[in-house]
Amino acid sequence: MLNSINKKIALLLLLVFSIFLLTMGQLLYTFGSLSDDGVSINLAGSQRMRTMLLSNYSLMYRDAINGSLKFNKDDIKKTLLKELDTYKKVNNALINGDSSLNISKNTNRDIIKSINDIKKDIDSYSTCVSNVANGTDIDKNAEFIASHSLEIKTKFNSIVTMYQNQYDSKIDNFKIMLYIYLVIGIIILLISLRIAKKIIANPIKEIADKLGQIASGGGDLTKEIENKNNDEIGILANNFNSFLSNIRNMVATIDSTSKDIFESIDVLASSTDEVANTSEKLSTVTTEIAIGATEQAQEVSVTAENVGDLGNEINGIRDLSLNMKEYSEEITNLNDNNKKNMNMLYTHNQENLSAATDIYTSIEKLYENAINISTITEVITNIASQTNLLALNASIEAARAGEHGKGFAVVANEVSNLADQSEESTNQITDLISAIQTDVNNTKSLMEKIMKLTKEQSEAVDITKKDFEVITSSLEGIVIKIDNVTDKVEIVDENKNKIIEAIENISAVSEETAASTEEVAAFSDEFNVSVSEINDITSTLKNASSDLSKLIGQFKY
Repeated sequence: MLNSINKKIALLLLLVFSIFLLTMGQLLYTFGSLSDDGVSINLAGSQRMRTMLLSNYSLMYRDAINGSLKFNKDDIKKTLLKELDTYKKVNNALINGDSSLNISKNTNRDIIKSINDIKKDIDSYSTCVSNVANGTDIDKNAEFIASHSLEIKTKFNSIVTMYQNQYDSKIDNFKIMLYIYLVIGIIILLISLRIAKKIIANPIKEIADKLGQIASGGGDLTKEIENKNNDEIGILANNFNSFLSNIRNMVATIDSTSKDIFESIDVLASSTDEVANTSEKLSTVTTEIAIGATEQAQEVSVTAENVGDLGNEINGIRDLSLNMKEYSEEITNLNDNNKKNMNMLYTHNQENLSAATDIYTSIEKLYENAINISTITEVITNIASQTNLLALNASIEAARAGEHGKGFAVVANEVSNLADQSEESTNQITDLISAIQTDVNNTKSLMEKIMKLTKEQSEAVDITKKDFEVITSSLEGIVIKIDNVTDKVEIVDENKNKIIEAIENISAVSEETAASTEEVAAFSDEFNVSVSEINDITSTLKNASSDLSKLIGQFKY
């Protein structure tokens, strides 16, 4: 079911437009077929001419060969064969169609039958032309061509006539279809106008009449529009009925209200006298309130100034807190750097203690080795004494041997010299070792003092390192507390701003209240004058209420 004016109008327009579409389709189809018929007529007509042309060229070729015609026989032959190929191609295209010649396949059985009836004569004619061009029985074939060319031309002319008749028939049929489409279009247009009037114009006219009655200042508000449509006009009718219902309810309400107003005006008239007496009392009270409001505004202004001074102090505390936070951050950074240096010092001190321990161990070993060397020198001294003794004994024995012991005496003498040198060197070594032992012993004593100092230094560094860790922990706690203080100061600062703003608002309100109270006091005087005017207005309202009742009485609801 249609539920939209747009759809209904679209359907009506589509019905009207369908005739145009059918007409355009028929026109395109007819023009397409007529175009094909026109090509066929031209080609069939060209075949009439080409039949005679083949005859003329064949006779010219024969005369050129016989020498009775002064033309180039090769040019004539070339033209003859070209026209013969075209002749055959067109004959085939008239039945089977040819896209290169812009002609479709023939569907007219009568024309196809007529072309097939003369196909045998055309094939014989084409064969004779081909024989002439190839030099086969030229005179005989030329005579056949000359005698049959006019006959074949006449038959082609009848085919052209058939194509022309087919063309004319299509034109006549197209004219008939146009008249039919025109009549159908007129009928559809009339039906569409009738339907449009029924489903669009009449409902709109009914709504317009109803609106005209209401616009004229009267009308029956109880009669609604009967609606059977669910389109835009139906929606318009429903909305109009809703509007009518609202107007009806409004008129009823206005009528009832006008009666209530009429009754209330009498009550209002008696009340205005009481209001006049009350306004005099109100004037006295508002004067006293105005004086108190003025004093309150002054006190609030002083309080606002005191709170402003407090705000300045809070701002100073806030700035100080921010400075403390910056200093604490700088101390924290400095402590972190010192802590890093202390850790480095602690590490180097441990390495120094380890190296001192290694040196002390090496000195002890050196001292032990010096003692061992002293023992060795004593052994060497004993060996030198024994060697001396042996050399002395050797000298004695050499002296006893006389001449035979001279060589041995020389050796003994050298051994004695060597023993003396060994004893002298041993004495030097002993003196040197004694000096080394003294130095090593002194170095050992000094190293013991260095070890003691290094251990004490290591213990002090360790204690300092632990102290720095305690300081770092304390600084972190201090920084956290300073941050908390800063946050709380900021909160206090925000609250201070809110308090100042609130007090300023209170001060402004107080001043406005004082001013308003003074205005109320002045207004009270004016109010007394207004009460008398209200009495006059009450009388006017009473008359207006009566006129309104008469106006509403024009409507039926």
